[in-house]
Amino acid sequence: MTHPVESVKLYAAVFAALLALTLTTVAISKLELGEYNFIAAMTIAVLKGTLVVMFFMNVRHATSMTKLFASELALEAANTAIQWPSAERALAVENGFGLAKTARMLAMAQVATADSLLGCFDAKYHYFFWRPRQAIPNADRDGKPVSRIFRTIDFGYRTITVERPQRDAAGKVVLGSKGKQKGKPQPDTSLRDTENVPLDENVDAYFEREVKPYVPDAWIDHDKTKVGYEIPFNRHFYVFQPPRPLEEIDAELKQTTDRIVQMIAELSA
Repeated sequence: MTHPVESVKLYAAVFAALLALTLTTVAISKLELGEYNFIAAMTIAVLKGTLVVMFFMNVRHATSMTKLFASELALEAANTAIQWPSAERALAVENGFGLAKTARMLAMAQVATADSLLGCFDAKYHYFFWRPRQAIPNADRDGKPVSRIFRTIDFGYRTITVERPQRDAAGKVVLGSKGKQKGKPQPDTSLRDTENVPLDENVDAYFEREVKPYVPDAWIDHDKTKVGYEIPFNRHFYVFQPPRPLEEIDAELKQTTDRIVQMIAELSA
């Protein structure tokens, strides 16, 4: 299989052109050229988008390896060249950016766009071995579970804020004196902590079991409670692999040590 880009020179040329255009955009953003700031920034943005599209059009004539996802990359590049400048212009208008601020925003957006496209392109070819065509047939060869079924709630949690009272120099709890906080203990922000409670577990029961025994004066500020989700792959798919026997490790260390001693003896001979 041949690489879709026949020469490293093409990579270098595209990178140099994008870098030059980006530096030009940044330089223009620091100048006060009136309405020409915006015009120059948009012109450079279109040039960069066109350059990226032309770069990915080269993929069309590559080998079968490239054809697996060349169309995907070309579509991403084309959509980026058309959609992003329009969205960036709308963002500038909605927030009332001036010409200089708009130019700076466009410069940063174009840098991020170019970096992400080139990084994605490079990664897809560099890490080609993990593409679905190779990964799926080999997924069950390492002894680890290929798939498992979970409930959505298994990945969810509530982040509760645990408060502790503020105390004065005499050690007495400081109480509020105004509004809704009047007569209530005031939280000490330096002692504030958080706990992640699984969605399928009662918050109060968790708090009484895991927090109260250690900090009896703590309470939950329910107004700060947030709900989140995460997929901890190691927790759900990790399979413990016991270490090698100690005897085997000792034998390998001895063999390595003997080889080092022999090499030193040969050097001193």
